[in-house]
Order: sequence, then C-alpha cells, then structure tokens
Amino acid sequence: MLPDKRLRTYIENIATTNKIKLQYEILTGYGEDGSMYQKSREGIPSLNLGIPTRYPS
Repeated sequence: MLPDKRLRTYIENIATTNKIKLQYEILTGYGEDGSMYQKSREGIPSLNLGIPTRYPS
C-alpha cells in the first residue's frame, strides 16, 4: 500500500505540532486492510500507523 500523501502530511503536521517523534518504515510483501480501501470506489485516503506499546520514552 502506498500512503496517501495528503494524509501523510496531515499526520506529520500533527506530530510536529505536538512534538511527537515519527519513524518511517517500508515493508515489502506485507498486506493490510487499508489497501482495499484505496481500491474501492474513487479511493479512500489511507496509511498505516503503528503505535508503540512496549518501550515508551
């Protein structure tokens, strides 16, 4: 799935405003439900967002 650029920019702006660190990751051969939303109708903007739960800083 390729993340929607406008949605990615929106999330990046929120993170910057709130001083939240972001980490980018590229996974190959990985499927996710969001890719089906991108393909439906005219496409629904989507991206993957992971929330760390193990070692918060």
